[in-house]
Amino acid sequence: MNVPTENNILLAIDSTESPFSFALFHNNIQNTYSEWTAQSLSMELLDQLRKFLNKSKIDINAIDRYAICNGPGGYSSLRVAVASFKGITTALNKKIIGISKLSATAYEVLSDNNTSFPNVISFHKIRENFYIWSLYNIETVMQIDTSKKLNDFNEQSILEFPNQVTFCGDIPPSLQELITTSKHKLTDYNINNVTTKNASTIGALALMRNQFVDSKQLDVFYPLPPSIHKKK
Repeated sequence: MNVPTENNILLAIDSTESPFSFALFHNNIQNTYSEWTAQSLSMELLDQLRKFLNKSKIDINAIDRYAICNGPGGYSSLRVAVASFKGITTALNKKIIGISKLSATAYEVLSDNNTSFPNVISFHKIRENFYIWSLYNIETVMQIDTSKKLNDFNEQSILEFPNQVTFCGDIPPSLQELITTSKHKLTDYNINNVTTKNASTIGALALMRNQFVDSKQLDVFYPLPPSIHKKK
């Protein structure tokens, strides 16, 4: 069980893809947000964090909890970010939570008042013509992600899709055609290729889940090492 923190300040980080972002929450309300790009994340991440905290007028020691998008995404950038913030939270004895790109994007869609369907399927592109997906609703998006929830996208996937569903994330180009030609007819669906996640989404979902852990329990959330997904 998570106990109340002294300052109730949360720092959220999204470094899975550019533009990267930080968001700072105080008493569960977002105060500041910043986006940035980097030529080398490993060389620039901590400097960007310092600039963000200076601009926000917050000392790093005042931050109680951290939330980070831990994948899937660029494998190198994920490793850099997760390792960096594991180091920070270990040194400062702070709690942290990992939020997946898939669930964060789904949460952004489910939080939209214009979303009328109860189900969301969130996609991530591993490489060319290779996508993974996971199914969410307002209850399951509050659960910690595990690799067991990930599915490869192929023709058979259509048979597993429920009606009244919104598709989001890295939409596969073949999705619409497969839905149209499949014997399993989806009658109510929407393709949302606009909504994305950022540090604001990561922080908001982290606060809703409220399942912060010691840094040693945080790891990159990736379906398989990139060498396994590499084309032969």
